[in-house]
Amino acid sequence: MTDVKRWLDGVGLGKHASVFAANDIGFDVLPELAEDDLKELGLSLGDRKRLLAAIRRLGDAPSEASPPREPAPDPPPAAAPGTRRQVTILFADLSGFTELSGRLDAEEVHALLQRYFAAVDETLHAFGGAIDKHIGDAVMAVFGAPLAHSDDPERAVRAALEIHRRLALFEPPLTGHIGIASGQVVANRTGSDSFAEYTVTGASVNLAARLQDRAGAGETLISEAVWSSVRTISEADPVGRVAIKGIAEPVEVWRLAGLRDRPEGVAGRPMVGRRRELRQLAAILAECLAEKAGQLVRVRGEPGIGKTRLIDAFQGEAQAAGVACHSGLVLDFGAGKGRDAVPALVRSLLDIPLGSGKAVRRAAAERGVETGLVEAADLVHLNGLLDLPQPPALKALYDAMDNRTRQEGRAQTLASLVVAAGRRSPVLLRIEDIHWADAELLGQLGAIAARIPDGTIAMVMTTRIEGDPIDVAWRALVRDCPFTTIDLGPLRPEDAMALAGQYAAASAETARACIERAAGNPLFLDQLLQNAFESGAAGVPGSVQSIVQSRMDKLAPVDRDALQAAAVFGQRFTAAAVAHALGLEAYDCAVLLAQNLVRPEGDQLLFVHALVRDGVYETLLRDRRQALHRRAADWYAASDAVLRARHLEAAGDPGAAAAYLAAAEEQLAAYRYDRALGLVEAARALGGPTEVRFALLCLEGELRRMLAESERSLACFGEALDLAATPEQECDARIGLAAGMRILDRFDAAFAELDRATTLAGALERPDRAAQVAYLRGNLLFPLGRTEECRAAHEEALALGRAAGSARLEVQALGGLGDANYVSGRIRSAHRHFEDCVAQARAHDFGAILVANAPMLAWTAILVGDFASGSASAEAALQAAEQAGNDRAAIIVYNALAFLETARGRLDAAARHAEEIVRLSERLGSARFGSYGLNHLADLCMAQGARTAARAHSARAKALAEGPAFGFCGPWILATSARLAESAEAARADLERGEAALGAGAVAHNHFFFRHEALQYCLDNGDLEGVERHARAFEAYLGGETTDWTDYVVGRARALAAVAGGRRDEALRADLERCLGFAESRQLGPSAEAIRAALQLLA
Repeated sequence: MTDVKRWLDGVGLGKHASVFAANDIGFDVLPELAEDDLKELGLSLGDRKRLLAAIRRLGDAPSEASPPREPAPDPPPAAAPGTRRQVTILFADLSGFTELSGRLDAEEVHALLQRYFAAVDETLHAFGGAIDKHIGDAVMAVFGAPLAHSDDPERAVRAALEIHRRLALFEPPLTGHIGIASGQVVANRTGSDSFAEYTVTGASVNLAARLQDRAGAGETLISEAVWSSVRTISEADPVGRVAIKGIAEPVEVWRLAGLRDRPEGVAGRPMVGRRRELRQLAAILAECLAEKAGQLVRVRGEPGIGKTRLIDAFQGEAQAAGVACHSGLVLDFGAGKGRDAVPALVRSLLDIPLGSGKAVRRAAAERGVETGLVEAADLVHLNGLLDLPQPPALKALYDAMDNRTRQEGRAQTLASLVVAAGRRSPVLLRIEDIHWADAELLGQLGAIAARIPDGTIAMVMTTRIEGDPIDVAWRALVRDCPFTTIDLGPLRPEDAMALAGQYAAASAETARACIERAAGNPLFLDQLLQNAFESGAAGVPGSVQSIVQSRMDKLAPVDRDALQAAAVFGQRFTAAAVAHALGLEAYDCAVLLAQNLVRPEGDQLLFVHALVRDGVYETLLRDRRQALHRRAADWYAASDAVLRARHLEAAGDPGAAAAYLAAAEEQLAAYRYDRALGLVEAARALGGPTEVRFALLCLEGELRRMLAESERSLACFGEALDLAATPEQECDARIGLAAGMRILDRFDAAFAELDRATTLAGALERPDRAAQVAYLRGNLLFPLGRTEECRAAHEEALALGRAAGSARLEVQALGGLGDANYVSGRIRSAHRHFEDCVAQARAHDFGAILVANAPMLAWTAILVGDFASGSASAEAALQAAEQAGNDRAAIIVYNALAFLETARGRLDAAARHAEEIVRLSERLGSARFGSYGLNHLADLCMAQGARTAARAHSARAKALAEGPAFGFCGPWILATSARLAESAEAARADLERGEAALGAGAVAHNHFFFRHEALQYCLDNGDLEGVERHARAFEAYLGGETTDWTDYVVGRARALAAVAGGRRDEALRADLERCLGFAESRQLGPSAEAIRAALQLLA
């Protein structure tokens, strides 16, 4: 009796449930009830009429046009008002009624109309239609509301044919004209407080009415949507494209001719049986096992065609063969943190149960390292794959990495984990729905595929044909891996019959009807059979929407509401989330599970198919949909900023843009720059308050600068400046502009922006902003060689950082002071500042600052003369720079290593370092860094005697060095050019220009290496006075802060010049021996040769 009560509630007559229960009235008795019975039960006249109409809707029509019988032991409650529904609308009107009414008197007309409406209404009810209204002599009926059937278009067509048949039996015979259209409508109570009725509104209502107007006597015109649903069971003649009032474009119209004697299958792609594909997959696996060589398979097909079923069967065979299987499902929305394909794969490979907390995941990661599944060096990326916070020992490194490096690291770590698992036992990887995959996931899949050819690993991916992401570029990444594509077509009839055989309650006739009308789509067939199992219907839906809708209508209101709430969360959800959205203390989804609408997966639930979820979601009206999205946003408020923002956007909430901003900032903090940028772009499309739009522009500018999109970064900060409404906003925009201009060497423009920002920061009394300005100013002054100004700017930044109470700004400024002392030649002081900066950055986990300054710590150690420490520091700094993806830092390390290896005579190693400088500089877009590498190559070619090649490198280096930042490395390059000059005049010109550039202001390494090269030039050419002049100039520049290396350079040159000048004494011998000791202790072989030769002259 509970189900009868639900049904009564659904038709608005729940108040009589107790009476029905007291009189033992169930569904078996319901069809036998008459008006007298209901009167005896005490029902009012209105309720008796309503109840009888509802009972009639459960009945069948008696004619040959009747639909398949639907005995329903458990009739559902009617759909609640206020939904979007897929329906079929029928308008029927008497033909020639005006002329007829003119020949009959009023009473005869009334009697005729009564007979007419009785026949039409009875027919419509018999076929499951609901009478919406009578308008004059016209009838409007709805198939699909308030209750849907899986074959509503077919029912409407059969009802139309039956109406024509019954009108022809009238005396005198009558004719009608009918219009039928299908489409989405809003079904709801419409009207005022004093009168309201349940009706439907939408374009299909207007279309059906217009088709009825155009239909001739005895004709039924149907829309294209109706024809596409009933073409297998009916015949129709094309009318063509017809202009319809109120519809922008002409529509295709068909004239219904009748029913087919035998239903006709829908034409489609050639039928392909699943056994053949399963044998193909089995053969691929067998080859993989026999040859111990990896295989890659793509299974492709339309939604619902059976990709998952096929892979399920294949996985079962693989497991039976002892293959370890690991799965990942790609979701387009609603997955939540740690639930997409890659985390699922990683957890499966590491045997981590679904829903495990951080402690379990952390222990599994450490166990993976201990057992050799994961390399210790990859733990930093494994933590990212498992959504684990980095431990203190790895946090600084992860902080320093750029976006590209993190993505590549995660991809390679995943690939290594798969390969390691494959070494222990054969592995099947199953990745479903890659048509939803983003660029990072495709890269990770590519990394796996590139590594599996040498392992016993099979990877199977499924994708829809539309949106298939596997293109030529992706295939190029995995060209060495055997690759097979299996395209799935519709099921063959015998395969479909086997599937139907799983539903024992379905009759053979019902099964055949479902198979025929499903057109080989397993999802359609599965849903139709499930529908037939529940209600006896075997009709074909016009779309999955109709199937889903008819199943929803069988649910009690609370379960229907829960299903809609679940659809708002996405394909994957939890019962707790649904309860929250509904405002309930708890909801267990048991009914939804029992009705096979959702299935369990770990601690979550999943719609049985994405199309089912989409169909449910489409039933929601905008106001309710938005309200549920707001509830979903509230659910994710503390756990997932990204999903919160997406739900607020779907809700049309004015706070959506600000939520996207917060989510993007969270992604930025996690170094997911691409994802952060996508969120910013989504937020900007929404508009929002001025302060939010400004913050989004600044964040986008920062992200694009980090992603090496400097011009686009400047454009964003330019827009932000135009939008700035406060001095603080203007200050931030100008700082952002200056930072981008610095990268592009637009020094004058950058200084202009900083001047304005300085004024604004001062007026605001914001020491943090002022510290940023001062630090950036110091960085701009550095490559220009403006030493005192550079030092003053960084000293100011340090003081302001301390005043602001910001450890990051303070440590950043220490690195700036290292640069300032370096640019002025105070190498020992610079080295001490870099030591302090690196130590504090390591203590505070400021990874980016550490990586940026560690190369200068190594370089200054070398210039101080501590080659051993400098070499070790350089190797460590290079590893950190490469792991972090910091090209600028790597260039500085490669410069130090290129100098060191050249000085030691290891020319091949030096050449590799120099070539890396050139390559990275081109990627970075930095000409001044590129000139570094070319000058090293010129020096190397000169050492090998290849002077023509050396001159070519030197010429390119000079060309790149030209510009405002000539003082960054121009003098050094000119000294090398002088040594390569083909005439004394050209050499003299290079040296004179170099000295002039040093006097105008140049970075310290120019003084060091210009003098070093100039001294060697003078020695090579017997210019002994020149040696002394350059030695004194070098000492004057260094002042009281010389280093062991500068002492060696000057002492060696003077000693060799003295020998060349004819001097022979013990003091000179002692000087030479002291220089030789330094050279030998530092392994400076080429430099030591000349000293040994000089000592032989003194022997």
